[in-house]
Amino acid sequence: MIILQSTDRFDSIAALDADAGRISWFSRSEDSTLPSGPVRGHIAELQQRTLCLYRREGSLHFRVDDEDFELTKETSVRLVCESETTNTIMLFRGEDLLFAWTYQRPAIDPPLKYDPTPFVEEENFDFCLFVYNVANNPGRKARIYTETS
Repeated sequence: MIILQSTDRFDSIAALDADAGRISWFSRSEDSTLPSGPVRGHIAELQQRTLCLYRREGSLHFRVDDEDFELTKETSVRLVCESETTNTIMLFRGEDLLFAWTYQRPAIDPPLKYDPTPFVEEENFDFCLFVYNVANNPGRKARIYTETS
């Protein structure tokens, strides 16, 4: 089982059985028995889809519903701003398109320039932007969800 922290609610964690493709949800405040182990990824629910970024057996993976993509050195992630309100995330292996999805960007209210929270960034609200940023920063990609992170 891979333990995932919800990006939407701190109280929610999920246990992913990557082989079976099953996700079990837990509440820190309501469930007396929680899965044990360190958090090895994040999970988000966005427009009726479940997205996960996690590390499994040393490799970083991006999962959308039942599709799992290992983010190898040959895999690239691109994010295209389609309009003021939509982005498209695309995964390529070499020149082959593995996955593409156009989604509504989350509205950030209040706008970041008025948010008093220190160190908050747009990726804290847009999971696909977070995946793009991690996948395109070699140091961050190598560090995230490791034993020492």
